[in-house]
Amino acid sequence: MIILTILLAVFMAVILPLLILLGAVAEYVLLGISLSRIAKQTDACKPAHAWIPVVQYRVLGRCAEACHQKTEKDGKKCWSWGKIMLITGGVYLGVTVFVMPIAMLLAIFGLGILVDAISWLGVVFGVMTAVCSYKIYRYYMDDPSDVIVLVLTVLYPGWNSIALLITSFLKPRVKNVPEQQAKEPVEQDSPEQELPRQELPRQQANETPAADAPQIELFEDDGSAVIAAEEQEG
Repeated sequence: MIILTILLAVFMAVILPLLILLGAVAEYVLLGISLSRIAKQTDACKPAHAWIPVVQYRVLGRCAEACHQKTEKDGKKCWSWGKIMLITGGVYLGVTVFVMPIAMLLAIFGLGILVDAISWLGVVFGVMTAVCSYKIYRYYMDDPSDVIVLVLTVLYPGWNSIALLITSFLKPRVKNVPEQQAKEPVEQDSPEQELPRQELPRQQANETPAADAPQIELFEDDGSAVIAAEEQEG
């Protein structure tokens, strides 16, 4: 019984924190690789920002915004997911690192309300992460595939970094410019072409003499002036 207690204490004090640390490092590396590739493909931001611990969440939001603009062709406005993820992720990470030990200590004395608040904050952050990931999935996958990957991401939060890494190696499904618009350019009349059509009737109207213009009378010379001059000379 004493040996079992010692082994359990060693597992809780050494092995379990080491496993948690290795899992966090692995998720950080996988998420950095996937987000750097997606940011480069979508021109969302600089790929190097994906390796900064807290800025990773902002890169995820910016990639979601870029994929939303490329997917939604009807001009539907997207939220500022970059700012939302940066604020929410920073608060959640800070609370988890600095407040969670105190919350666990208070939970021992029956004050577990702080642990519940941190848990709900984690749920909110997980939902926002799933929404941003789904916008990225829609840009790279077909409709049935992105829904399945989204369900797996919600059920298994650790699957998110692996799913984004696999997604980054796929070819985007949505093109930036629709094929119909590229093949059939719209021909529009330029203002220079419309100008002669509008002023042509005006020019024709100006060529016709106005009714109020003075008329010049022309008299025919019948030779009477020449005969009168000869008689004066004679």
